[in-house]
Amino acid sequence: MPHVTVTVNGKNFRMACDAGQEDHLIGLADRMNEAIEGLRETFGEIGDLRLTVMASILMTDKLDEAERRIAAGEDKARTLTGERDAALAKNGELEALFVDQLETVQSRVDALAGDLNGARPLVEVEATNP
Repeated sequence: MPHVTVTVNGKNFRMACDAGQEDHLIGLADRMNEAIEGLRETFGEIGDLRLTVMASILMTDKLDEAERRIAAGEDKARTLTGERDAALAKNGELEALFVDQLETVQSRVDALAGDLNGARPLVEVEATNP
């Protein structure tokens, strides 16, 4: 298992991580360090432990907000998927109804055409030689 050394709040920490995760772990430590430095600029020197706890709470708050937004997005996606599925089902029903109506019209047209083909002319015209 690989090890990396990260620096947080001016202190070095040797940490183990999964292979290929070294840069990711270093990046996370850098973000934590940035949060601590931001708090230090805002509140001054209030103690290493206190800064670290405040930064952890700040980052946990950001994580919580991200999780809520993801959950809301997933809920919206489920709602939209349900609405899409309902619309597709309704579309299928309307398509079937349209096909039935079209077949009915076709039958009527065929019947009328048959009636017209078998009908006697209304007016008979005789050919005359002038």
